[in-house]
Amino acid sequence: MNRRGEPRFQVNAPAKLTPLDDPERELDCILVDISGSGMKLVLSEELVEGQMISVEVGQHMVLADVRHCTARGSKFAIGVEKVHVMLLGSEERNGAKATQIQLLLDDYHLRIRRALECMA
Repeated sequence: MNRRGEPRFQVNAPAKLTPLDDPERELDCILVDISGSGMKLVLSEELVEGQMISVEVGQHMVLADVRHCTARGSKFAIGVEKVHVMLLGSEERNGAKATQIQLLLDDYHLRIRRALECMA
């Protein structure tokens, strides 16, 4: 029985995963599926639940929270909740990974500030 509240779309696209606590470490992974609020990734390393990561896929960078990690043969299936998505321009894609992550976090903080201003 599928208990998901939103549809998932099969993707199967190469992506780059970077743990926020180690921005110089970039892991190759496969984006298996995506929904409005989450993604499933497959990679060769185990991640910790609650760990914050960035995922670069195509022209997008996603800030995400690891929700679960399950062994899948010699790999790991990682379920993440999307926190924020940012479109990367060519300039940002060619920059240092730490700079890209800082831009992603700055963009996220700007979104939060704007939302709080609308509530005031």
